[in-house]
Amino acid sequence: MESTGGEERIPALRRLRSSSKREEKDLVLSPAENNNNRKRRASSKPAAKAAKKPKFYKFTTSPCIDCGANPLTAACVTAPDADFMDEPILLTDESLQLADLEHDESNGLPNLEVYDAKFFCKENHLCSIDSKLVETDKDLFMAGTIRAVGNSSTGIICQKSSTIGEWCVSGFGTDHVNLWVVSEFANYKVMSVANEYEPFFSNLLNMYHYANHLIKNMIESNDATLDEVLSDFSTSNNPLLTIPTLEDLVDYAQFIHDHVTAFFLQPYDDGTNDAHLLSLSFYREFCDLANLDARKKAKGKKVHIKKSKVPSITKATTTPVVNQAFSHVFEEHMSIVGKSLEHGKETSDEFAGKISEFEALPAKGREYVAGATLCKLNTNLDYIRNINIGQRSDRITVEAGTFIRFSCTSKLVVTGRMLETPYFGQVQYLVKARDGAGLEGHCHVRLFMQSHESILETMADKREVFGTISCIDVPFKDIQCTLPILYWMEYAKKAAPHQFYYKVYHELDSGAFISLPTPKDVAEKRGCYSCGKMEAEKLKNLVQPLEGPVKGFYYLGDVFCCDSFVLIPSLEDEKPKAPAKKTSKLDYSIYTEAFRKEKTRPPEVHYHPLDVCQIVAVDTEWKGRTQIEPSKVLLKVRLFRRAAQTNLKETEKMSHHLLFHTDRVIDIKAKDILGIAFVAHENFIKGKKEEWLNAGEKRFFFNCSFNKGTLSNNLPFLAKQCQGAVNPKTGLSTAPPDHMKPAKPLKTLDVFSGCGGLSAGLHAGGLTDSRWACECNIDAADAFRKNFPGATVFTQDVNGWLEEILNGKETNNLGQRYPKVGEVEMVVGGPPCQGFSLMNRYNTGFAARFKNSLVASYFSVVEQFNPRFFMFENVKNFSLTNQGLFLKSALACCLKLGYQFRYGVLQAGNFGAPQCRLRTVIIGAKIGNELPLLPKVQHTLDIPAFTLSLNGRHIDDGTTYGTLGEETYKSAPFRAVNVHDAIADLPDVPCGETDGTPKYLPVCSSFQHQMRRRSEVLKDHMTRNLSALDRMRVKLIPPEGDWRDLPNTRVKLEDGSTTVPLRYFTKKGKSGVCPCNLVPKGEQKKVVCVKPEKGSKTIVPWCLPHTADRHAHWAGLYGRVSLAGQFRTTVTVPEPMGKQGKVLHAQFDRCFSVRELARSQSIPDHFKLSGSMENRYRQVGNAVPPLLAAAIARMFIV
Repeated sequence: MESTGGEERIPALRRLRSSSKREEKDLVLSPAENNNNRKRRASSKPAAKAAKKPKFYKFTTSPCIDCGANPLTAACVTAPDADFMDEPILLTDESLQLADLEHDESNGLPNLEVYDAKFFCKENHLCSIDSKLVETDKDLFMAGTIRAVGNSSTGIICQKSSTIGEWCVSGFGTDHVNLWVVSEFANYKVMSVANEYEPFFSNLLNMYHYANHLIKNMIESNDATLDEVLSDFSTSNNPLLTIPTLEDLVDYAQFIHDHVTAFFLQPYDDGTNDAHLLSLSFYREFCDLANLDARKKAKGKKVHIKKSKVPSITKATTTPVVNQAFSHVFEEHMSIVGKSLEHGKETSDEFAGKISEFEALPAKGREYVAGATLCKLNTNLDYIRNINIGQRSDRITVEAGTFIRFSCTSKLVVTGRMLETPYFGQVQYLVKARDGAGLEGHCHVRLFMQSHESILETMADKREVFGTISCIDVPFKDIQCTLPILYWMEYAKKAAPHQFYYKVYHELDSGAFISLPTPKDVAEKRGCYSCGKMEAEKLKNLVQPLEGPVKGFYYLGDVFCCDSFVLIPSLEDEKPKAPAKKTSKLDYSIYTEAFRKEKTRPPEVHYHPLDVCQIVAVDTEWKGRTQIEPSKVLLKVRLFRRAAQTNLKETEKMSHHLLFHTDRVIDIKAKDILGIAFVAHENFIKGKKEEWLNAGEKRFFFNCSFNKGTLSNNLPFLAKQCQGAVNPKTGLSTAPPDHMKPAKPLKTLDVFSGCGGLSAGLHAGGLTDSRWACECNIDAADAFRKNFPGATVFTQDVNGWLEEILNGKETNNLGQRYPKVGEVEMVVGGPPCQGFSLMNRYNTGFAARFKNSLVASYFSVVEQFNPRFFMFENVKNFSLTNQGLFLKSALACCLKLGYQFRYGVLQAGNFGAPQCRLRTVIIGAKIGNELPLLPKVQHTLDIPAFTLSLNGRHIDDGTTYGTLGEETYKSAPFRAVNVHDAIADLPDVPCGETDGTPKYLPVCSSFQHQMRRRSEVLKDHMTRNLSALDRMRVKLIPPEGDWRDLPNTRVKLEDGSTTVPLRYFTKKGKSGVCPCNLVPKGEQKKVVCVKPEKGSKTIVPWCLPHTADRHAHWAGLYGRVSLAGQFRTTVTVPEPMGKQGKVLHAQFDRCFSVRELARSQSIPDHFKLSGSMENRYRQVGNAVPPLLAAAIARMFIV
């Protein structure tokens, strides 16, 4: 372009202008160019030179005032022909059969279909239907082929419709969503779009499908996690749908949220809506990740939605007693079936009886008449049958089994807790002075407490009283009155709601409730059960010498002698793990989030396992004593060393059963012994070593010595003869005892069975014979059926299944026979845990409360079948939620159903699983059966031990070595099973491949041998696919690192695209990826968040630093595990950006495979899974670790 005179002309621009609306002011020049023009116009002198070198100007054009497109680059439609027909004329065509068409009731217009559709503005620019032309009253038109609904004709071509006045999407909550547009003359359902319109439509289509997918899951799978919802996209049958990552969903979060809230907040005709579903945990997690308010209604955009009533959640089916026990917690979520005969009609809440209300005998004028003498107690006292106390007209009779209220000048304390007055208890026996009067005697009383004094507080039945483990001698003169407290079986027969009753005693230290003897047993014993128990416990903790040629002793329930192996506290101090060293060379301009790793928790403490020693000599002489304090018994022991206690290399890869013989002999006392161990020379192990190690508890082996830093095969002759144990009668080495197994397994029903992890462990422990299972998930039920082919598996909702049984049905619709009362000997199961799980950060909504109420369904199954035993398991938080409300309600329910029970929170890693997974366990035994103990821990973990606390009291569940507060509390015989132990024999597999046939690598740990028993072929070793961006992120994560170690750089991805650096804002020394990161917390909601441009890819995910400050820096997301550490809690979907994101392999650039996560759960390789890869991941994540279940099973004596 040339300058001619004082005016510059740019003819090319005129061709771009509209005669009616484009003007010269549309030209936009740079500031420098505008300044030059002003200078030229101000000059009166003509140009000095007529000819100049052409000068080119940089300019931009204004965007289209309708659609916002750039006129220079916008895609356009061909202008309609001069003779094109208007829409109303087209609709008169006979092929459309307009008179027969269905008309929409809301606007009276006919419903038609349009194919190869495209939408454009008045300037003929193609534009997205979501470009707000309709909302801002601007003209939007449509072109395409119109057909009648269901008509297969070629249709009629419409070159330009009338103005589109409305558009909407229908079908939310169903399998397909449909786009409708409304012109002035018809409603059009968009069946397909033109090829050239695909770029404007595919993104919108994806967003609507994403929103619909979430809506469907909120309706149908309200117990799903966000990771599971994301994985379900891969099962979509829509060929146009792009499978999103969690990051993609966050990018479209506002659009999705607008439509989800519009759908669930839209009222029905009766004024109700489905707002409660917006509180589902996975949706709240999604909104939190995107920094949105889950319950805030969308504003601005009109979303026309037609929907039917969302199906209401079925109430939990409960039996009468269970309904009463849980009514104050889940009343709105339970329905009751059947009638209750127990306890009469009055509820516990209506009972107002008090121990203090019973009238006492007058203190004056009492007479004491002793009953017949039964036998001698000692040289001065005799047992007597009873005593009559009172005046002639008002007497009471006190005998063994009678409950009395008594006075006492001192405060009575039971296990550190002061009892409330008035004091009362059950008489165990009565004695009087041999030659004395009736007054000169006392009764021995077992102390009782009222229900609110127990760990259950107000959850327990007010009418029930609990025994304690304490007793006291009460002089006859201190007796105030007798109390009409009935044994529970008599109470049930008499149906006397106005009386107290009893059946169990309460161990305050362990929290257990254990059955009491009947009144008849108390009367016949002529002694005290409580004193007998305490005496036995006292003897157990004293050294009792053994008679015979071998010098040995009985202590802690085991027999020890020379050459026996013992466990003692580790001689090494517990040391904190060294924190990661700072790298001075780290470039924080590239590793922009690495600073967050410095804000980590204090280093974890490394807990050493117990030391193993062999008794060399017993230095203490017995001198005829039968009981000796363990602190006075001196022993010489030979110290054996573990691999980690040597200077050998790669000790973490050596067996945790391996020991080394040493020459070091030390002195200890019997009180240092924490238990017995079984150690054998490798050559004396019969059969396969790994099978021998797993056949019993606390088994070790050795094959060489380690002295002064040197390994040697030279061992003493006797050391080579070690077979594992010592016969205390002969002193010779012998084989150790195997795990105890019941003579006959219990016929078992598994409720909420999943794939059968719990049943597999109980079966491996020899306890159960799985006969029945109930599981509503088809794939999980199929997996259970494959693993237990002899079981009847009901693929039904537990509530519907139970309701049919309670209503008398004998079979289901498939002809499967329901179990009958009396057939089921044990009920096991764990109701869904989403409402309790801390992994689920949002567990307070309506659906979460319903999931919690399924606990009542479980105990209703127990009430219906009345088995000898039951086992209930759930997540740790079940014991903690609402100050233990759910746990207390469940325990109170157990008492109402006539069960004694123990409970605790067990760590799966303590029992051989290579992961940290805490589970609440309740074990119940019908009164009359022996209540098992909880198993002692076998493996120590490098994490703080968890101690359950209720009402401010620590619960000592008896699973640990030593007592609370001692160092030994955190120790165990073996080190933890680590990631290397678990999966080092599994090869690498390509990310996303599901059809390969990988082969095992050589076995390198006893855990791997245990997992590979009965399995020759490696199955389920497949891993979920990742996007090209996520694959690159995984490659860039260093060993034991996470997302905070990612570089903020440009990287070329496998798909050919390139990432861009994440943009940071700065203000007053602070930086962040969004302006809201730069303001105080209280003002963040006032700041508009600035997201990266849609479609831009960044190595550092924008959503993580955006919300990291209020989520503990999202530590662990995109995290790699350590080979020497343990798996984090295994979840149902290994999503790197999920709630538990430490799911990356320690060495390979991928997520864990299904088989690797099954190993983390201690699920053996021969165990069969079913369904798609996503469903197999889910079955593994929901399973109970079989090794934990097996440890529990071995504690039963049946």
